[in-house]
Amino acid sequence: MPGISGLELQAKLNAERCRIPTIFITAHGDEEMRFKALREGAVEFLQKPFDDEVLIESIRAALNR
Repeated sequence: MPGISGLELQAKLNAERCRIPTIFITAHGDEEMRFKALREGAVEFLQKPFDDEVLIESIRAALNR
């Protein structure tokens, strides 16, 4: 995303108490980033490439929250 990272967007949404379920999809993540995203409420943190079924299951989990 130009101009803002996923973690920054997540922090802004959390600060505004916006409870939209979040699934991170990235080609540039690492374990520290994954840990931060999940600790701050992300449903899942997927690294590209990923299996389509994993994304579908993540979306189901997000909708069930």
